[in-house]
Amino acid sequence: MKMKKIFTILIALCTLTGAYAQGFGHRAAGINEMEIGDRIDFEVLSYLHFGFNGIVKNDDLSGKTSFFNSQQFGFNMVELAFRPYESGKISLGADVEWNWFHLNKDYVWVPLSEGSSSPFTSGGTRLGIFPKELAGVREVKRSIFSVCTFGFPINFTQRFGKGAFQLGVTPELNLNGYVQFKGTNLMGESIDEMRSGARYTKNINTNNFSFNVHAAISYGGLGLYFKYRPLNVVKENYGPQFNTFTVGLVLGIGV
Repeated sequence: MKMKKIFTILIALCTLTGAYAQGFGHRAAGINEMEIGDRIDFEVLSYLHFGFNGIVKNDDLSGKTSFFNSQQFGFNMVELAFRPYESGKISLGADVEWNWFHLNKDYVWVPLSEGSSSPFTSGGTRLGIFPKELAGVREVKRSIFSVCTFGFPINFTQRFGKGAFQLGVTPELNLNGYVQFKGTNLMGESIDEMRSGARYTKNINTNNFSFNVHAAISYGGLGLYFKYRPLNVVKENYGPQFNTFTVGLVLGIGV
């Protein structure tokens, strides 16, 4: 059932983003791009991406999360590009990105305050992982750790006909992470910290600065990208130490 839902989402994304790339994307290319000089362009909202996060280098998370239940979504805000020749460009941009890390239904992300090992303490700045029973939970529908990131990608893009290839590195500024939960407690009462907008915490200490390396290939504006972040997401002593890779769809490269 889970795999069927994943494939349905992927097909829908491919259809929608493919239509955008072939239709509106090409028409908008002349609208959101401003030529500053013979070789310099300024673009707004030039691309967006959606992918799945894999977690690497962490024994604490082994078997507790999977590639298909952690996602990433982001988009470009602005990009300044220098074109050394007609089919190639070197660019500096500003992106915003969200990463969601879901645990499987036997475990729960919990915030911990300094010096405490009790789950769900107010004002928690540390990230813990608890079996659901120890966290006072009967059923887990969603247990999510989320991080919002501002990135400044430095890219080289090479076009070939309707296709394009891109390589780059992105210095990143990470906001503090937050934890959300949806399910029932041991009494069977519903807990929905997602729908209500309430959060257990939004103060999980992430590494403020990080970077990723990435590559993408596209045709007609729709393509695939790979991203690897070699630094840990959470600060040392503030939660499980893990880094990530991402594989997904990108829209707008080469349009």
